[in-house]
Amino acid sequence: MNTLAEYCRMSDKHLLTVSDVAEMLSVKSSTIYEWARMGYIPSIRLGTGSEKPRVRFDRIEIQQ
Repeated sequence: MNTLAEYCRMSDKHLLTVSDVAEMLSVKSSTIYEWARMGYIPSIRLGTGSEKPRVRFDRIEIQQ
């Protein structure tokens, strides 16, 4: 059984940042945030802070 830390390390290989996705799709990071907010692209929101939300994207879903 994997520990939480091991799971997080494995997941990082499959999760993309906003910058990664923006580069892949040749758009601005702000566009990616907006698309994620609107549900145009599937995303994973991490935490709830007053700053920009931490958003990650599943590599496989983005590449489809």
